[in-house]
Amino acid sequence: MTEFRKKLHHILTQGVWQTKDTGVVVCCAGAEGSYKILYTALENGLVLKWRGKGKKSDLTGVLKGHKGMVTSVLTYSSKHLNLPYIVFTGSADSSIKLWDPKSSQRVREGSITEGVCVQTLQGHGGTVTCMMQVHDYVLSGSTDCSVR
Repeated sequence: MTEFRKKLHHILTQGVWQTKDTGVVVCCAGAEGSYKILYTALENGLVLKWRGKGKKSDLTGVLKGHKGMVTSVLTYSSKHLNLPYIVFTGSADSSIKLWDPKSSQRVREGSITEGVCVQTLQGHGGTVTCMMQVHDYVLSGSTDCSVR
């Protein structure tokens, strides 16, 4: 836990996002080759990507783009669609974002992070509370009492 707090503090104080709210809301695990991947969604709208192998873990990405608390994370893969691994995040801002976790982007000069937002899905009128993969589809539920 100490390693997590040190890296999180570094991210928050280096200008990626400034906030006092840094509680973890939801976690989601996935796999990327021989690495185990963990996504931790924070109250401030950030999603942190951790890559672990054996007993070592590294913070490798910050998914930034939601305007509200991230409430759900889904790692998605489909052999039928030839999609090895993508990530969906749902938020209190009523949106779902689709991320390519293998792409990288420059956050600020000298800093590159993994994870690029490919698309933002709109349509819910409330907080996205859950998402699940059913075959080649992603279903989402919201506080607006709808499933999409």
